[in-house]
Amino acid sequence: MKKFDDLAWEAAAEVWKKASAALQAAKVAEDNARQTLIKMAPEGHHAAGINLIRIISEGRVKYAEIVKELLPNLDTSPWRGEPSTSHRITEDKEPK
Repeated sequence: MKKFDDLAWEAAAEVWKKASAALQAAKVAEDNARQTLIKMAPEGHHAAGINLIRIISEGRVKYAEIVKELLPNLDTSPWRGEPSTSHRITEDKEPK
């Protein structure tokens, strides 16, 4: 694991915590406004620079279930994509 300055880590962590909280609040506000617009015009509407379009799509085909049911012994590894790397940052429930 890379060595780094704990003070720099703490500063960056505080910036992340504040940004994460602001992002969550913005997501809630956006969802509330979205639901209000949909309730006002469930079939769609265009006004005030906003275009609400109602989209109906067919249900998705559950290919994994098809393979599991019809081809239970099939080795799917030849069709598997490249591995991926991601990072998850979470805030401790209780400060340590």
